[in-house]
Order: sequence, then C-alpha cells, then structure tokens
Amino acid sequence: MIHALRAALPPPASPDPDALTIRDNAAMAMVASLLPVNAEEAALAAQYVAAQSQALESLRLARVHEADTALALKCNAQAAAMMRHAAGTRSLLLRVQGVRRKQEAREAVCDQAAWTEHIALSRMAEALGCEGVWPRPPALPPVSRGDAGGVG
Repeated sequence: MIHALRAALPPPASPDPDALTIRDNAAMAMVASLLPVNAEEAALAAQYVAAQSQALESLRLARVHEADTALALKCNAQAAAMMRHAAGTRSLLLRVQGVRRKQEAREAVCDQAAWTEHIALSRMAEALGCEGVWPRPPALPPVSRGDAGGVG
C-alpha cells in the first residue's frame, strides 16, 4: 500500500532531494492519522491522501499558471474534482470504520454475555452438586474500553 501511495502522489514542488522523503513521511502520517486497522481501511485512507494531495497540487499549479487563464481554470476544475473525490473517499472510510466498530462492540457484548451465562451455569451446577457437568471457569480478564470498541 505504501508503494502504491507513493506512486499516486504528485511529485514534490521542490527539487531538493529531501523533499521526496518529507512528502512521503507527511503522506504516511496522514494515512496513520485516519486510524486504519485493516487492509480495506488502509487502502481507503491511502486513496483519500492521494486525492487530497492531487487537489492541493492542482491548486498550486493554478497559481503557477495564473497568466494562462485557460490552464489555470483547468487546474482549478481538476482541484475541485479531486476535492470531491477525496471527500467521498473519506466519507466512505468513516462509514466502513463505523460498521467495524459496531461489529466489534457487538462481538464484545456477545462474548461477555456468553461468559456470564457460562459462569452462572457453573455456579448453579456447583450449588446442585453437579460440579463435573460444568467445570469452574477461570476468571475472565477485565475488558478495557479500548479493547472493546468503547464497550466495557
């Protein structure tokens, strides 16, 4: 994904050899700030960053070519199209992340409910003298809020 992102980014405006490294580090930091946790989310984050970078490059080129009105207008139109594309990609990423978080929360709640049921059955079997039916479960490790997607 990093190689695809680097290839999709516009070239640095500066000929300085360090400019490429600075551009790549900034792009990777932007992808990381979107908090992708799987390949689909990482791909969407990279698409967003590439589109946003291209929009900014198109705006820069429009200012560079202000004297050529037709070219400046084309660059502005390209910037607007890329901004719309970037916004749509970011919205899709946020929707995908929201679905994932809901799924994670449901799974954590279901796991906790199943564990509670297991403990209750074990205690009832113990009270009835049927300890061999359900073995006593080990203690459940506490679930932190970060591990359960906000549920805990």
